[in-house]
Amino acid sequence: MSRLKNLLSKFPQPQLFGMIHVPALPGTPNSVHTIQQILDKVKQEAEVYAKSDVTGIIVENMHDIPYIRSPIGPEIVASMTMACDAVNRILGSRRDDFILGVQILAQGGQEAISVAHSTGKLEIKKKATSSSH
Repeated sequence: MSRLKNLLSKFPQPQLFGMIHVPALPGTPNSVHTIQQILDKVKQEAEVYAKSDVTGIIVENMHDIPYIRSPIGPEIVASMTMACDAVNRILGSRRDDFILGVQILAQGGQEAISVAHSTGKLEIKKKATSSSH
């Protein structure tokens, strides 16, 4: 958490975060894209945010509706890991200039921790159990 506070102190108030809403992932009802098409879309959005003055970027599987309750399948975790890794690669040497986050809907806190751990230095955004969409 001190890393987060240190990074936030470098930016004037208010903080602005960009949200990458990953297209519907493989294994979900609305999935129509290949993983490569999904990653291309994620990279395109990451490039826009990399050129802007956002404090951070959050990657979220917004289009995986209806949201899957735990346990969330390995295909979701693998796809989100690839998406977050793609963001890291776009940011390159500027990676540490941004706060990066990941959210896996719905109630995918443990899965998000796995993605954050495997892609390095990501923060976790977890909705409360009582939230609804």
